[in-house]
Amino acid sequence: MRFGLFAYHCCALLGRMAGRLLWGVRLEGAEHLPTEGGVLLAMSHESVLDPVIVGSYLAPRQVRFLGRNTLFGKNGRTSLFGRALLLVGAVPIEREGGGARDVLRLSRNLLEAGEMVLIFPEGTRSPDGKVRRFRRGVGMIARSAGCAVLPISIEGSHRLWKKGARLPRLRGGPVRLRLGAPQTYDKTTSAEDIAADLRQRVLALRDDPAGDGAGVSEAAGDGIPRGDAAGTEQ
Repeated sequence: MRFGLFAYHCCALLGRMAGRLLWGVRLEGAEHLPTEGGVLLAMSHESVLDPVIVGSYLAPRQVRFLGRNTLFGKNGRTSLFGRALLLVGAVPIEREGGGARDVLRLSRNLLEAGEMVLIFPEGTRSPDGKVRRFRRGVGMIARSAGCAVLPISIEGSHRLWKKGARLPRLRGGPVRLRLGAPQTYDKTTSAEDIAADLRQRVLALRDDPAGDGAGVSEAAGDGIPRGDAAGTEQ
């Protein structure tokens, strides 16, 4: 575990260097990040680089995220990439079967253990940077764990590695990462209401809250992560 944290902090340092020198990443609202205890990070999603960016800039606290088990290897063997994911705190989940239930259980366990867990409530990456509808999975996790929920907006990362692109751009940006004030929700609040409230808080953090893409390509479902290393792709 100690080696894993050391590796995580080394990767975070490299990520911040890339963010500063190549991508123009700017963090705002760092004072809102709780220094201890379980925190659910509810973040807008534009790029596969988003977990790298947020994990790098929220260090020294470690960000945990869930990814489909096929990312970690195939035929029961863990790949080199999979070992690297495990080293920096990723948690594999089954894509099929009891995926949603497993995500709820694993997320709750991590949060109750005082970890920070990253989720992308839109359920997939935005192709144009606009924030889609937040699905109720984020509300289900927040209610179940009873922890603080931190709304986070990221803007500009779709220009670095947009959906459908095979490789990232070495230079791009600027990217603005903004943290909102942590929220707590009563267990009587519906998951849908929690998701809607968090979306409004994320929109309020953005430069162009009116251009949010509401109603554009809104997928059905609960938005509980069952997919890529960012924990989002359905």
